[in-house]
Amino acid sequence: MEYPNLTKQESAELQEYLSTHQDDLLTHIVQFNELMRKYQAATKEITTKLEILQEDFVAQNGRTCIEAITCRLKAPSSIINKLNRKGITPSIEALRTQLNDIAGVRVICPFLDDINIVAQSLAQQDDIKVVSIKDYISQPKSNGYRSYHMIVEVPVFFLQKKEYMRVEVQLRTVAMNFWATLEHQIKYKSKSTKEVEIVDTLRDCADIIADTDKRMLQIREYTNKVMSENCSLQYKILTDAASDLTDSLVADYPEVQVLPMEVMVGGVSYNYGPDGNLSSQEFYRLLKQGNKPSTSQINPSCYLIEFTKILELGYDILYLGFSSGLSGMYQNAKMTAEILSEQYPHRKIRCVDTLCAAPGEGFLVLEAAKKKREGFSLDDLADWVELHRLQVCHWFTVDGLSYLHQGGRVSTASVVAGTALQIKPLLRLNNEGKLEVAGKPRGNKRALLELITKMREQWNPRISKSVAIVYSGAPEQVQSLCDTVISQFPDAICYTASVGPVIGAHTGPGLLALVYWGNQR
Repeated sequence: MEYPNLTKQESAELQEYLSTHQDDLLTHIVQFNELMRKYQAATKEITTKLEILQEDFVAQNGRTCIEAITCRLKAPSSIINKLNRKGITPSIEALRTQLNDIAGVRVICPFLDDINIVAQSLAQQDDIKVVSIKDYISQPKSNGYRSYHMIVEVPVFFLQKKEYMRVEVQLRTVAMNFWATLEHQIKYKSKSTKEVEIVDTLRDCADIIADTDKRMLQIREYTNKVMSENCSLQYKILTDAASDLTDSLVADYPEVQVLPMEVMVGGVSYNYGPDGNLSSQEFYRLLKQGNKPSTSQINPSCYLIEFTKILELGYDILYLGFSSGLSGMYQNAKMTAEILSEQYPHRKIRCVDTLCAAPGEGFLVLEAAKKKREGFSLDDLADWVELHRLQVCHWFTVDGLSYLHQGGRVSTASVVAGTALQIKPLLRLNNEGKLEVAGKPRGNKRALLELITKMREQWNPRISKSVAIVYSGAPEQVQSLCDTVISQFPDAICYTASVGPVIGAHTGPGLLALVYWGNQR
């Protein structure tokens, strides 16, 4: 047998060597194939890890960080050539100890920062050892080549043993890979006589592509910022029926949702709130008939159902709750939010204790809805509520002390004396969000005068000029108070609202209240 690239003497010497070293040659072939099988297994290990990282990244971020993964083993001719260039005598041992890139995995990423994400994630794995790194992105080769090279050792588990195999991991962007692929074909496959000119042009192209990578990353970051700003407005404002926000009050604010509450009157259970079967008017009618009222706070299971509905629709939640000084509903909502945050890690739920009651709570919620329309994000609006909630001033007068006595807020002696003296208790909500008796004026006129006096002392229209006049019955008093407010505070924008069962169960019928923005409570 003659070999076309060898002389007759060289061919004869090669044939003689093959005939006398046949056993050695077969042994080398078997050992080589065995080694290649192990390297092949190592690339599979790395590929599996990368695929898992990719799946986790998509789940958390909603986009891919890896466009493609390819594997290769160096061809025998390439291995021999590289050993010869290094002046190393070819052997199985030389392959294992002197060459780090026999097995290779190439990772193509969409953007520049994805390369760092993948590289760091891979390096942080406990069973991977990073042997060396060559960063040709921050320090490109002279020809313009850019890529991030990692030599890693990965354990491969065979039938009877575990071996650590080295793999070269190359990470590059789509643009870098485009350049590298074409550069390889042009430089190594062509026989151009204008090699210097081609090299210079390729380097220029590499610089252009590198700039394109940076600009594409900037575009993505800008787009993410815009999307984040838009998404930050995709939230619902939830509150409870204790806010006394009727359908008419929230008709212009579809972003506000009111959660219903259970109210017991005369031993009968009613649903108070949207689509409920108990209005404020019906509640007070039942009270005048001698029926005793009681209210129930929203329990965690109800919050769980209602919050989940909103989250499933793709909205975040800002819950503005009834004062924790009067109810445990805020704590129930907060506990529910903590549970759901684990189930919906990409959604945000923030609960804020308004430290406000009934008409004041609704007053604050409506102002929050206006702020949302001005472009407040969920967190910005929550912070705004926490900053300004104690500036919502609540002042109440009631017809008598009997309901306050039932709730344990005044003594029996006070009830007897108050009835005899026609005392109209002056109530307020303090900084702890608790209802307290602040005065005991005698007669309706003095009680109304006290309300106006308090507003004159505290009113701060810089936040908002809205003033809520809240009542349960006594429409003539409502109109009188409204006229007085308008005459003494010409800038005030007044609206009326009825107080519902939550506060009404403690104050009874005949309540009249002013709610406004003040410097302090």
